[in-house]
Amino acid sequence: MYDRRIAGRELTFGVSGKLHANSLIMYDHQTESLWSHLVGASVTGPMKGAKLIPLHSIFTKWEVWRNFHPTSKVLSSGRSALFGLSRDPYESYYRSPDTGIIPTRISDKRIYPKEYVLGLVLKDRAKAYPFSVLSREPVV
Repeated sequence: MYDRRIAGRELTFGVSGKLHANSLIMYDHQTESLWSHLVGASVTGPMKGAKLIPLHSIFTKWEVWRNFHPTSKVLSSGRSALFGLSRDPYESYYRSPDTGIIPTRISDKRIYPKEYVLGLVLKDRAKAYPFSVLSREPVV
């Protein structure tokens, strides 16, 4: 998730239907620049090179979220009504070893291709800690 404000402007984003590096591309309505949701940067257009500021977020189950935020509301569509909140419609995608929208196999066997990781960036250095390791070794 990113802050949609940049350089004093508040941008409104939409789905472009395009891909870049096997990741979805969004666009801003104000300049029609294209943005990588993966890295939060504009890849083409008047805003090319601009970067959005990442926001803190969590990935959790609805039941856990609801315990901490009981007044939360859910924005739903017809599609989400089909699945309800008890089932993840992307479950089979998460289990598949294929990655990306155009499926590709990953040859790096150090971790499962879709392993959840805790990503940290300190002084321009990034490191990923797989959740499977953190569950065994919680202090890094």
